[in-house]
Amino acid sequence: MSSPYDDEEEEQEFEPDEENPRKVLYSSDFSQNATKTESSSCWFDSLEQTRDSTRAPQRTRKWEKSIPRMTYCYESFKYSTLKNYFHTKQFDAAEELLRAFYSSQNNPFLAILHVVVNEPSFHEAKKNSIAYFIIRQFDKALRSGECNQSIALLDDSVKTEAFRIGLLKNCVYLDPIVSAFDLQVNAERLFKHYVDMMIEDHFYKEACLVAAALGLQHCFSVRQIVIPLIYQDRINLVEKYLHNSPQQQLETVKTLDEMCDRSFNLRREVLSTQVPFAKTQQLYKKNLCKLGAKLAKTYDIDPDLCPNILLEKQLGTIRFLFHKRYSDNSIENENWIDLIKVAVGTSRFLQRQLIEVFVEFNDLESGLKWTEYYKLSEEDLPVEVRRAKQLFNSSETTVTEEIWDDAPSQDEATNPFDGTPFPLKKEQVVWADSKETMENALRRIQQMDVFGIDMEWRPEVTGKASPVSIIQVSSKSEVIIFDALRLKELPEDEIKKFFLRLFVENKTCVKLGYGLLNDFRQLLKTFPFLEELLHKAGNIVDLQTVHDKLRQIEGFFPAGHPPVPQLKGLAELTYLCFGVLLDKTEQMSDWEKRPLKQVKLLYAALDAFVLLRVHDFIEGRISEMQTAFRIGHKTGRDFLKSRARKKPFPVNPRASSGAASSLYGRGRGRGFLRSAVEEPQPAGRGRAAMLQRHTEEPPMKPAELSVVCDTMLQGLGRQLRNCGVDVRMLDSYDDHDLAVKIALEENRVILTKGSPFQKLSGYLSAGRCYAVRSAGAKEQCDEVLRHFNVKVSVEDIFSRCSTCNANNYVKVTPDEMRRCIKKLKHEVESPVAASGGHIDLETFHLNNSQVRVQVDTVPASVLDRVDTFFVCSHCGKVYWEGPHFERFQRQFAHILKVE
Repeated sequence: MSSPYDDEEEEQEFEPDEENPRKVLYSSDFSQNATKTESSSCWFDSLEQTRDSTRAPQRTRKWEKSIPRMTYCYESFKYSTLKNYFHTKQFDAAEELLRAFYSSQNNPFLAILHVVVNEPSFHEAKKNSIAYFIIRQFDKALRSGECNQSIALLDDSVKTEAFRIGLLKNCVYLDPIVSAFDLQVNAERLFKHYVDMMIEDHFYKEACLVAAALGLQHCFSVRQIVIPLIYQDRINLVEKYLHNSPQQQLETVKTLDEMCDRSFNLRREVLSTQVPFAKTQQLYKKNLCKLGAKLAKTYDIDPDLCPNILLEKQLGTIRFLFHKRYSDNSIENENWIDLIKVAVGTSRFLQRQLIEVFVEFNDLESGLKWTEYYKLSEEDLPVEVRRAKQLFNSSETTVTEEIWDDAPSQDEATNPFDGTPFPLKKEQVVWADSKETMENALRRIQQMDVFGIDMEWRPEVTGKASPVSIIQVSSKSEVIIFDALRLKELPEDEIKKFFLRLFVENKTCVKLGYGLLNDFRQLLKTFPFLEELLHKAGNIVDLQTVHDKLRQIEGFFPAGHPPVPQLKGLAELTYLCFGVLLDKTEQMSDWEKRPLKQVKLLYAALDAFVLLRVHDFIEGRISEMQTAFRIGHKTGRDFLKSRARKKPFPVNPRASSGAASSLYGRGRGRGFLRSAVEEPQPAGRGRAAMLQRHTEEPPMKPAELSVVCDTMLQGLGRQLRNCGVDVRMLDSYDDHDLAVKIALEENRVILTKGSPFQKLSGYLSAGRCYAVRSAGAKEQCDEVLRHFNVKVSVEDIFSRCSTCNANNYVKVTPDEMRRCIKKLKHEVESPVAASGGHIDLETFHLNNSQVRVQVDTVPASVLDRVDTFFVCSHCGKVYWEGPHFERFQRQFAHILKVE
């Protein structure tokens, strides 16, 4: 595929880095953005002019020249011998060679610096290079006490020289040098002024890396480093900078909250900072609110401390509820009203915004009802609502809650079990909301051999976490529903005793659930003191894990059920087993409302009761098919072990015991290749084992691999998409948890990097989350394709739209495209005929669709040298074959050979 800019060098608008590699434009991206910029009155126009006029003088590296250099030279080191040991993986011999060298030197610190700088791989700036290995091995030796007698030689001049070398090559070697040369000691006195100069010179990335490595975050305000990095869309650096600094975390969230205030002038703020390389097209309050909410959740900051972000989240929730009600029609009216009331609360601002949203969805009549309900004045109403109110003045109808309460009464509620193979009557559903009823229910539960368990809680419509509202426990003869809100009112000891009897004491009882990890996590948010107790729970079966594995067994589920694409989760599994559609309309409800209507109780009972029938069905099919698959039982510890986040790599490891073993792993050879934030692989499942496991399986086509790329892997996502892989990509401001939601709903594999792996992998079954180790986007693409044994052919290249991920194209002839361009430019063509074409010349839409073809991005110069244009049927982007296609083939020739 090609574009009008194939033969021109792309202007480098922003600084490239390993997390956000330089984007190669091969279609209409640049010209489309340019058209928008020229035709719009965006306030960023003036910012671009200011930034361009001040960029050159701002980027002088005065701080580099100010660092004093030392002159030192040592006898020739056996580089060729070390290289041979390294590449033949004789790491013990390599370590012994280095140990012998620096032990024979008067000053081993300067000797190691000399060796590192003169090692040829130093200029590669990679963590798997020989130079990096030398520093890490020296650090390991220091921590083991081999060079304690030389610590006195580590004076300020040596530290400064080590600091200077650590800043070279994009600071790749900074972290191990800080550790080995103990640079955190007296860091404020020795190095703070260099960070000040970096900030003054607008080198925010370097300032961030240095301050984080040296632990100097307390010396700087967030507006000096964090906010400029946010303007540059370097969110991964922001998270690294804030990782071990609670005060900076709180200050950052509060600052973002101030910027999300509706009276805050973001234009003036960005213009005043004059941050170079700011991603101006993403600097909107909506993105800042998303980022603030993400950081507040990550660092467990009280939402009440960021009221503006909380208000925007509530407004977003209101819009989401409108979408569910008016677009998807997937929520009952009564439930919708309950949730809207909770989301709006007593905020006059949200009440006014609610009426605005009614206007957007063209429902003025309902807007009038809510206007009267909240008693809004004329000044608070949009013009459209005022006019509608005048038309209804003659009506004497008064709006009350009863008008909206159109749900059936408890006696009239339909039974969701009717017409299904689940014979449960209303009388078999027991509501337990007192100590006496709970005690009687627990006695019956402790006599069960197997039970299904589920939990419900209100959606987080207020911007805050909702507690578990009800807990459903089902046997084959009854369903007991515990009122968790009443349970929460009991003393802590009684609550512990309740869950001890429910999960622990009856060790032989099998506990069935679907998505139990989410239920357990929500339970621990409600009762944090239960974590140790839940670890002791045993005989747990998560049917979600079983469901994922059974997808891979061909013919396991009965054939004949027509496919229903929108089904997911337990509803999908039930349909595959019995061909029955579960009614999920009550799922989004205010479960904290009391009393709960019978229709909600029956819905909740069905979710727990169906688990037993599904389990019996699966066991029967396993026996019938005589397959080797078996349902595995787990403990609570297996589910919750991923809740504890991996501890960050200590910046000064000598101050903590056992640091050496945690860094290098149990073995000595390959331990140095592991970065500070990478996850340890379980025994027998290291990288080589995982790669071997995948390559032993038959190769798959790119279209058969569906992934979702985490926030820091957008460059990888684009490369995989160009190779034909089905890719969803998170925005930089999105929460990592969104990847889990997409993976579960769309059956995708999560691709992430670094510390988020520990959190994300805990939500999914084994193999559904992969931690990428390589640095550059091209290397990451190669790694992922090899790991999943994906065979890429020439036909797969550019088989997907780079913008929307669709893989359907409409072929358009040059003649038809020429007619469209002339029509767009209002040029007269005689005659203008469109018979047999694919594009409507009046609207430029593809025939029988609302997709507008991006005709304005096609230069007239290519019309005579292109045989066929390819139009994405989903977004209208136009592609054509050109030099870029050949360049991509040459660039990724190694991927096309992946076996």
